[in-house]
Amino acid sequence: MTAYALFASDRGAVARAAKRLAGLGYNLVRIHYHDSDWVSPNVIAEGPTTQVLKPTALDGIDWWIKCLRDEGIYVWLDFKVGRKFRAGDGIPAFAELERSEPTGRGFDYVDERLQELERSFAAKFLGRVNPYTHLSYLEDPAVLAVLVTNEDDLTTHFGNLMLPDKGNAVHGAMLRARVEAAADRLHLSKRRALRWWEPGDAKIALADVEAAFFARNLGDLRTLGFGGLVAGSSYWGAEPLYALASLGVGDVVDVHAYGEAKALSANPRAEANFVAWIGAGQIAGKPLSITEWNVPYPTRDRFRAPLYLASIAALQGWDAPMLYAYTQGAPAPPGSAAPWETSADPALTALMPAAAVLFRQQHVQAARATYRFAPSRTDFYDRDLTPDSSATVRTLVEQSRLVVVPPDLPDATWDDRHQAVAPGATTITDPDHDFIPPGQNRVRSDTGELERDWAAGTQTITTPRTRAVAGWVGRRTFDLGDVIFRIDTPKASAALTSLDGEPLVASKKILVTVVAQVTPTAGDRLPYLSQPVRGSFTLRSKRLDLVMTAVVPAAGESQAVRPQRAGDQLTFTLPAAPVTHWFLLEPRTRPTPSR
Repeated sequence: MTAYALFASDRGAVARAAKRLAGLGYNLVRIHYHDSDWVSPNVIAEGPTTQVLKPTALDGIDWWIKCLRDEGIYVWLDFKVGRKFRAGDGIPAFAELERSEPTGRGFDYVDERLQELERSFAAKFLGRVNPYTHLSYLEDPAVLAVLVTNEDDLTTHFGNLMLPDKGNAVHGAMLRARVEAAADRLHLSKRRALRWWEPGDAKIALADVEAAFFARNLGDLRTLGFGGLVAGSSYWGAEPLYALASLGVGDVVDVHAYGEAKALSANPRAEANFVAWIGAGQIAGKPLSITEWNVPYPTRDRFRAPLYLASIAALQGWDAPMLYAYTQGAPAPPGSAAPWETSADPALTALMPAAAVLFRQQHVQAARATYRFAPSRTDFYDRDLTPDSSATVRTLVEQSRLVVVPPDLPDATWDDRHQAVAPGATTITDPDHDFIPPGQNRVRSDTGELERDWAAGTQTITTPRTRAVAGWVGRRTFDLGDVIFRIDTPKASAALTSLDGEPLVASKKILVTVVAQVTPTAGDRLPYLSQPVRGSFTLRSKRLDLVMTAVVPAAGESQAVRPQRAGDQLTFTLPAAPVTHWFLLEPRTRPTPSR
């Protein structure tokens, strides 16, 4: 939930939005872009400094959190996202920030004044009492986690701003002093450590500076009394694995990853899609959050992403996948399509309930085998090792549980291997091992429940409580045991999801979700137009009295579609002119609700 949406004046609309979020299956919302100059209002008051918070803007966030709590939804708070520091903040060589990075990313790792300002904001933000819950964010159990600084690092993106040729001499000297101290303490080559644009000792020294920053912030938050999870920053922006090491200081490792078109067709032997980038961020022994994932509009096949991401997240045991973003505008019917307004985009939103149930109710089994990917110090720090360059990461992430073990640096304390070795886990050190059998054009989970055929561009999910197909499914028959899909639409997603906890063969309440390409009416203008999904599915069921009805809010009773029966098999034909992406399979005669 981002930007202008946080400060909506229509309180009723916010309450209704929170209720809709819960109805779609969301149980965690991140508050983001609350402090950014391009958003007006935001939580920073006008004036010469960034240290005065705006009560009316904070009240908007307070109300959102109250409404989210009412619906059983947890909250993730960011501290620094897009806040631009000001001349009155008393920052040494403030002109260097203005010229290079006004939000202080990179500079805050070495500038003690910036650190002081950021800690002060966190204390004020967390310490105030929400008038609607009568709890501060420090003590509110609904505030699950916080992020210290968004997309901020030295190793990959912002350290180079302090090289001698960038003209930021004051902050360059600050970083140089910290790098030299790290080199001395960690017995690194000082000459190589100061060449921080290169892999090797320089990346170790920069990671040491980052780790000290994260450790200090974590300690300060504990002193304040915050007991939730703390993430330092995020693994983001196509970073090599050496950018991951310092993030293990936090309570949770956070990842950002965005998918592109045709992700189901990506050959893991040769290329990494977005789930491989997420998998590379799973440090052994640490929870994994994904505060930003999306296959954003206008990607034509974004409809296959929610179930794909949710199924791999369940297989891997990832902890908190969060779609970026539900909305950045005030809660109201939008007028145009946009990448960060998924609330009105059927291509993504239609599959969210099925994805949420699959993930939250563990319809997909956790992987049976665990691989501890433990590259050597040379492979981890001395090369730009990424999922793109690691066959091990690419070929394991959809098969078995993958955890990354950064190499232990004997003289560092922040990377100690505190995690226990899981019984039966296999340790692999080779970054370039292909774990897919030769000649095979598909990757299958070791549970047998998930399979992606990259040559055909399809994924199937076959579990007792969820059966689904996605991708180039048109004019093909997918026999998934108790469910057979026959879809005519060339590229689509279709899923059956048990809603009562029973296997599909015994369930009395099954959600049917079908969605294909979605496009605006003209240009980026709404309403969206959804391509109808044509075809049928056959369900083997002990319940021979099931009928299919469309889920159309506020439209009254919809006409039931009765199946063709053949023994214990029920075949349902999808409507030729559908008015929704959602249908329910329930007994023909619904029980009278108890009063």
